[in-house]
Parts: sequence; C-alpha cells; structure tokens
Amino acid sequence: MSPEDIALLESDAWFCGLATDRRRRILDHVRGRTVSRGAHVYRLGDAPDGLYALLDGEVRMVSYSSSGLEMVAMVVRPGLWFGELSVIDGQPRPHDAIATTAARIARLPMGAVTALTDADPGLWRDIALLGCAHQRWAMRHSERVRTQTAIVRLAGFLLGKAAQASDGVVRMPQQALAEIIGVSRQRTNMLLREMAQLGLAQPAYGGVVVRDIARLRAFLQSHS
Repeated sequence: MSPEDIALLESDAWFCGLATDRRRRILDHVRGRTVSRGAHVYRLGDAPDGLYALLDGEVRMVSYSSSGLEMVAMVVRPGLWFGELSVIDGQPRPHDAIATTAARIARLPMGAVTALTDADPGLWRDIALLGCAHQRWAMRHSERVRTQTAIVRLAGFLLGKAAQASDGVVRMPQQALAEIIGVSRQRTNMLLREMAQLGLAQPAYGGVVVRDIARLRAFLQSHS
C-alpha cells in the first residue's frame, strides 16, 4: 500500500488506537485490491475470509427482511475497517458487502488473522473492540430510525453527502436512498417532492440536487 493509504488507515479511531507494533504487523499482512461498482466484497452466508478496510469509494452492508426488503445496516467510508463479526465467531457473513462505487479495499486474510492472534492473543480484544464500536453505532442508528421522521433522516443523509460534493449533487438512485432511510422507494419519491416544494432539494436524473445547503441544515436543526 502507498504511504497515503497507510495514513488513511491510521486516521481511523480504532486502528490508530492499536499498539504501534500491532499496527505494523497488520499492515505487513494486508493486501489491496480493486472492486467494480456493484460488485460484492463478500456475500451473505460466505465463510469469513478476513478483516477488511476501505481505502477509496463506498461499500454498503446490506441485510434483508423476511419479505425480501433490502436494509442498509451500515455505509462504510474510506478509512473504516469492517467484517470483524465473522472473523471473531467464525460464522457465515451476516450481510452482503456491496461496492456502490468503484472501490479499493484492503484485506487482512483469515490465515494472517489466525497467525497474528496466535502470536499475540491480545489482538483478539482489539478486534472485539472494533465490533463493539460498530454495535454502538448500530444502536444509535436504530434509535434515530425509531425517533426521527423519514424526512428528517433523508435531510440528514442528503446534507452529509452534499457537503462532500463540490456541485451539491447527491448521485444516488432513489432505491438506494430508500434503503438507507428505511422506507419504500415510493415513499422516498414523495419525500423528495415535499423537499422540492420547500426549496431544499430537487430530484434529478440519477440523484438529488441540494439547492441550498444552509437552508437544508436549518431545516434539519429545526426538526431535530
């Protein structure tokens, strides 16, 4: 990996909290690869093949309801590590991990995990702490879903994405937005029309144009 990739990984709160020698040993065994947009990093039910980190792009962890509805459990941003649950318990993957853009990922293979933890059993606690961090995030996200209205969840997501885009365009189909905020595509379309009437955002081909970030931020603050 490049020095820039290593600096990105070391900017992560979990990874930079590891002892220096543990970080070095992990980086010695990490291998990078590129995945295309829409490709699976791993699939629901796969055997664990290692611990992952995202170097560039975006990956979504997707689960499915009993009726087959897709639910986004987590959106992985560059610098974050993921896939630790099956590494810890050895059970099949509980989600699909899908690249929603072309992405570069780093993988610590399962054989390397075994060798490193055999030589340094304390590393297991560190990996468990990564799982704890993700569990706490999931609990906060679940609380937001229960207590915030769908339009507030949508506004919060659009605000975060638009702030990262130089042109204010959130390039994401409505189905993907629906999965993230936990409503149907039809309901998402209705919410976007409502936001357009409020002068906040405008549906566009392949995405959403945030017309006024300051106004959207004020809307979100007034409804939080």
